[in-house]
Amino acid sequence: MATLEDEGISRTDLIEKSKRIISELLAITHPIVIQVPIGKSAFLRVMETSYRRAYHTLAAIHRLSDDNILGSSASILTRSMLEDSVSIEYMLATDKEVKAQRFKDFYFVQAKEDNEYIKEQGLTDHPDIKESVAEIDKEYERVKADFKLSDGRYMRSWDGKDVDGMLRDIKKIKPKLFSKEQIKTISRAYLMGNRKAHFNPIDLMIYFDEDAIKASYEQSMVEALLVALGMYIRLTTRYIDEISANAGKNTYHVIAKRTRELLEEMDNN
Repeated sequence: MATLEDEGISRTDLIEKSKRIISELLAITHPIVIQVPIGKSAFLRVMETSYRRAYHTLAAIHRLSDDNILGSSASILTRSMLEDSVSIEYMLATDKEVKAQRFKDFYFVQAKEDNEYIKEQGLTDHPDIKESVAEIDKEYERVKADFKLSDGRYMRSWDGKDVDGMLRDIKKIKPKLFSKEQIKTISRAYLMGNRKAHFNPIDLMIYFDEDAIKASYEQSMVEALLVALGMYIRLTTRYIDEISANAGKNTYHVIAKRTRELLEEMDNN
């Protein structure tokens, strides 16, 4: 995964190089995106949907990269991809099937919250909505104890951790999974993406000065492309490994090889 410490290449060149590599990545990995993998494990299903979303997100970032003024928007999308990728790494570092099932069960906690809002707004008159609400309430009762905190409240995330928390656990369990520079890059991109995604004074301050706006947009675009590219390649190799394990044979090895070559090309300035 390329880091923000790369030297010997300008921001403009980095952007153009990233765009070219991402374009090839999108082309060569499309067959993986549209296929339905063999196997029904909880983790494989989570990976399938995560990877498909990552592909669409990377395609959107690639389109935004044609104009640096869209750097902040690209950073917000990269933050989303980063959270998905770290979550997958966290599942792999702990117990992937247990964590994946927990992730799937958390659906009913979130759906229950949606139901309560629907009820408050008086939107339950339609028979289909009533049936859906009843089914979700039933499943919620089944899983709610797994997400209840000691103070009686319920977790706001599927495993009670944000990205920083998952990264801390990964470092403890598998300290060599990410290098120190990669951790710094991921943490910075996550922080910047959060600031740009919300009403934030630190981010808004740049809009007082045209030069600051231009520099910030260009830097945001560089960071968004580098991190998104690295996260997508990581997800690609993880997904191919999982598909191969479930199929009982080496699958998509040509794509995996070319993906690794593209990562090396990105890292070599």
